[in-house]
Amino acid sequence: MIRYEYSKALKRKIRRDDPEDLSISTWDLVRSEIKEGHIEKALDYLFYGEFEAKQMHDILAAFPDVALTWLAKLNGEETIMKIFRERYFPRAQDFIEKIKTPEEAMYRLVEQQRAHFSSFSVTEEEERYVVVADPCGSGGRIRREKEVGVTREPHIWSWGLMGIPYYCCHCCAYFEIFPIELRGYPIRVHEISADHYAPCVHYYYKDPKKIPERFYTRIGLRKET
Repeated sequence: MIRYEYSKALKRKIRRDDPEDLSISTWDLVRSEIKEGHIEKALDYLFYGEFEAKQMHDILAAFPDVALTWLAKLNGEETIMKIFRERYFPRAQDFIEKIKTPEEAMYRLVEQQRAHFSSFSVTEEEERYVVVADPCGSGGRIRREKEVGVTREPHIWSWGLMGIPYYCCHCCAYFEIFPIELRGYPIRVHEISADHYAPCVHYYYKDPKKIPERFYTRIGLRKET
């Protein structure tokens, strides 16, 4: 039997089903209740399923911060870029081979923001799309909720800044440095700061030629003319 009941220990509701029913997916319960026309029950399970997913997401997202922080302490901060290159260079290559326009890149990456349970907005300007993540659901939320490892020196892969979370720096490598190396311009560019409570802003320029020079020089690269 499925039982969604209040737990005094956790101070919230949790599934306390019979053992043989605990393996049933909460999302399957949502579907079942919708089919039966039980909208309130379906909504209860929907909110609970979202809580389950976000809880696991945040646990997994916190691990790279810990791992990168310790690697930087043990082997030096330049180790971070070596890891990023091995992990994200092939991903950047695959991304730009498949997704050819700034619009499609924006659609794909805001999909990830939704999957990260981010709090963000999207607006269209004449020359670009602007995504304001306040915070994004991965590095942005983690840096607001706990102490994180940050760059002790400015690096090209930290946008030339100190105090940037190691985890957040993968966006610099993945979406800016590696695409520029591969094709001459980034997938998106970022406005980020050492202030943990400042939003992270993503720009998707409709015409790569309109991307300001400063977004190249800050990461040690040159804009193609």
